Amino acid sequence: MIDGLYIRSIEAPLEITGDGRTVIGLLAPYSERARVDDGFGPYWETYEPGCFDRCLRGSPSYLRVQLEHNGHWVGRGNAWRDSPEGLRAEMRLDNTEAGKEAAFKIRDGQTPGLSLAFLPGLSPTIRHRDGTDVVHRRKIKAIHHVALCQQPAYANAQVEMVREAPMGPPARLAYWQDWTARVKR
Repeated sequence: MIDGLYIRSIEAPLEITGDGRTVIGLLAPYSERARVDDGFGPYWETYEPGCFDRCLRGSPSYLRVQLEHNGHWVGRGNAWRDSPEGLRAEMRLDNTEAGKEAAFKIRDGQTPGLSLAFLPGLSPTIRHRDGTDVVHRRKIKAIHHVALCQQPAYANAQVEMVREAPMGPPARLAYWQDWTARVKR
């Protein structure tokens, strides 16, 4: 746990094409158990489908991407969506030295995982048939950031690919360029 945020990491085999600055992957797999430790001792947890609904209502495209949790800010989220498998994200690495370093570390296998920093909501612990207590994450209040990391907590979730950026300006830049042109008339 860092400053009250819960941290969860995911292993990430990669495919890199194009300019190699767009990272796509599964951040939080649903219904998969993982043993985690937030500094108060280890326990089991799982994410329930729909637990990120509140997070997806806002403007998640502005979430930052970091190299490790205490590292450089190296990019931002472009798109976040819920899928049957879990929370998926598309993130764009910056065209800066820090962004280039992050892309290199992904290609080199030094940061094979994605890690999610979040504020949890109320989540009950349920005793399962095998005798283990499992915290079921049913509501996540907020996602703070995503980090490229070395040690994953959820082994089955993974980065699916790193690819090039779409051609043309981002949609919001095109909107502002169009708006500015109309105002100048």
